[in-house]
Order: sequence, then C-alpha cells, then structure tokens
Amino acid sequence: MTSAFILTADTWTAGLEPALRVMQPGHNSVMLLIVALMIMLMTFNFKHLRRLTNTYVEELTKQRHGRENVFDEHPAGDMRILIMLIIQAVICGGILLSAAAASVGHGNAALLTGRCLWLCTLIAATYFVTIFIAQHLVGYAFADEQGHRDWIRSFNASMALTGEIIVLPAILAIFYPNAAPALVVVAFLAFILVRLALIIKGFRIFYTDYTSLVYFILYLCTLEIIPLIFVYKFSAETIA
Repeated sequence: MTSAFILTADTWTAGLEPALRVMQPGHNSVMLLIVALMIMLMTFNFKHLRRLTNTYVEELTKQRHGRENVFDEHPAGDMRILIMLIIQAVICGGILLSAAAASVGHGNAALLTGRCLWLCTLIAATYFVTIFIAQHLVGYAFADEQGHRDWIRSFNASMALTGEIIVLPAILAIFYPNAAPALVVVAFLAFILVRLALIIKGFRIFYTDYTSLVYFILYLCTLEIIPLIFVYKFSAETIA
C-alpha cells in the first residue's frame, strides 16, 4: 500500500512531459487578419460580386465583339473588385500550394506556416504575373486587335473566378490542416475547370486553319502545363 502510494505520488508530482505544439496558420495573427479582410471585403461587395460573377462566366463562355478590356469597360468599383479577386487568388493559391507541397513531401504533414507559406504565396504571385504578361504577348502576336482584347478580357475573368472558387478551400485548409490534402484536390480541380474554359475560349479566338493547331498545342505546353510543373517544383523545394 505504501509503495503504491509513493509511486502514485511521484507520478503526480512529476506530471506528464509536454508535447511539442505544432503551429498552424490558424494560430498566426497575420494570417487571421488576412483571412478576416478577405471575408469582410467579399461580404461588403457581395451584391457586386453576384453581378460580376455572371459577367465573368459570360466572358469565358461567349465570344463578343466591340467591347473593351475588362479593366476598361466597368466602373471604377468593378475594377476594384476585379483586382481584389486577383489578389485573393494569389493569397489563396499560396496557401494551397504550401498545403500541397507539405502533404506530398511529408505524408499527412500539417499546413506549413511562416517562411514556407509566404514563399509559396510569392511563387503564386510570380506565376500569375508571368502568365498575365505571356497572355498579352500571345494575344498581340496571334490575334487582331479585337481578338487581343477578347483574349485578355477572358483571362482576367478566369483569374477573378479563380479567386472566388479557391477562397473557401484555402480558408478551410487554414483551420482544418488534416483535411488540407482533400481540399487541395478540390481547389485544383476547380482551377483546372476554369483553365479549360479559358483554353476553349482561346481556341475559338485564335483558330483560323490547321496550322494554328500547332501553335495552339505549343501554347498549351508552354503556358498551361510547364508553368504549373515549375510552380509545384519550386513550392516543394521551399520545404526541403
């Protein structure tokens, strides 16, 4: 009885060795502030977002003429929302990239925070800026003036829709890191659907004869496939 009591007392006084706390983006005040700002901006602009979402869908599914670029044709408030959605796409893309790289590189590792997360966001921003410049060059080189405007308008619409679609998976990945791999897959499939809509629209704009098919295949490899491979490669290297 005495020895059992002493053993119990020693255990009680020694306590349990604490486990290492894993920091998540949900514990990061800066990340929480960014998420709160995104939600607040979407809430305050919900009425305009609903109208503009229909416009963006039309830009990707219908070929129109006699209209200006998305950045020029809407009032200043609409342009502000477009820019907000593009920035949102960059931030959410960085969150999902870090989640994807962490999941593949470390099994079911939790979403990374700190330096890796911000580097992945920088990679996403570099990708979107580079693709935007490249799309301008493609439109300038392979389409007439109206086709160029149509193409850039469609690309801007695809970026805005991407910002709307991937925001929910990104926010959920922050607070539920164990579900991050599944959320990354959902976001990636949604992103691919938007890109497929843009590719179909581009085919309708640029196709003139059989020789244009060769250029279109080169476009797919150069601007749609290879950049995504490099984006993932660089994101994975931020963890290594």
